[in-house]
Amino acid sequence: MRSILRNPLYVGAVHWNRVQWSKDPDTGKRHKKTRPEAEWVTHKDESLRIIDQNVWDRVQLRMRAHEKAGAGRPKHSGGGSSHVLSGLLICAECGRPYVMSGKYSYACASHVGGKACDNNTRVNRKLVEGKFLGPINDQLLSPAVIKIIVSEMQKRLPQRQACTGERTRHRAEGARRARGADCQITGATGQGRSRHDGGRDCGRD
Repeated sequence: MRSILRNPLYVGAVHWNRVQWSKDPDTGKRHKKTRPEAEWVTHKDESLRIIDQNVWDRVQLRMRAHEKAGAGRPKHSGGGSSHVLSGLLICAECGRPYVMSGKYSYACASHVGGKACDNNTRVNRKLVEGKFLGPINDQLLSPAVIKIIVSEMQKRLPQRQACTGERTRHRAEGARRARGADCQITGATGQGRSRHDGGRDCGRD
């Protein structure tokens, strides 16, 4: 749910260069790191917008307020939970977030975490998530939105392919220069094999 509410594509913003991948030389595993926002490349396309800007801005402010209020709290009290609506539903009695209580319902975090709030009302998880996510899924999977997404992907594909080709050329050029430098170093140290000895010519691949 949080990833949906934070997806800038819904307000027509397309970002590139947001993450940087690196490989651990010891384990071979790839790691993802978010780049500084100043390095992002952003393109605005109003044809992709499905959410009004004022609504988007209010949602972002509210989510930041909830995150600030829940910073450092354990999961059972509303901080950093992986459940869809935990922290987004608010108790009308004490103002604390609703969190998962058991497998099937949400409840006030203050009530669950020590009865500090008298509100013992529980909300059925399947019912409330259906109310929130149902309309979102219906809108995102509508034929009109899918058509826009497919069209945008088709427009972006040649650009992505061109970028991939450029990176491949840069890697090939870097490898060629590295081989040339290696041959120069070998020749300078007198360890290279001469062509008369049957050794491979460094200047040729």
